[in-house]
Amino acid sequence: KLKVIEENRAEGSPAFKDIPLNSEVTISTLLDKMITANDNTATNMLIDVLGQDEINEYIKQQGYADTVLNVKLGLKVPQLLKNALEEEKKPIGTHNYTSVNDLVNLFVKLYNGKCVSLTADKAMLELLAKQPDRGKLGALLPKEIKMAHQVGEAKGIINDAGIIYAKDPYILAVLTDRSV
Repeated sequence: KLKVIEENRAEGSPAFKDIPLNSEVTISTLLDKMITANDNTATNMLIDVLGQDEINEYIKQQGYADTVLNVKLGLKVPQLLKNALEEEKKPIGTHNYTSVNDLVNLFVKLYNGKCVSLTADKAMLELLAKQPDRGKLGALLPKEIKMAHQVGEAKGIINDAGIIYAKDPYILAVLTDRSV
């Protein structure tokens, strides 16, 4: 079990906002809340478990050329940095990045059971299928169409990527940047 600490508490964290500091949670709970509630506190705690450098090394080894984890998610940003970002003077390493190409490649690997292992990939897809937000990729799909996807949102950014299990399954990734 891991303890919830202030350094990982993300603003607007839906699942962990009312959890007292030093409460213990399991990795399984963190994974579930990271996906099903888009909870950034859970994500930040998992970053601590795995290590930011180790995550970035794994991303490179897997061939995801456009993806980098530079910062934890949703943490309070010091005012000086916030002003710089708002003025488009983005300091290097203050944002996380990915691409449609990397996300499609990830979901192709997951779909084919070639991301980690058949067992792990199946577990990840089952968790991603529990993502309740159907307001983006799933907005116009019939409710009976299963999806395994993940939504990502931040100021000015709305992303959704995953597998649509239609009659002929397909992978779709939509990323926006400052378009909303």
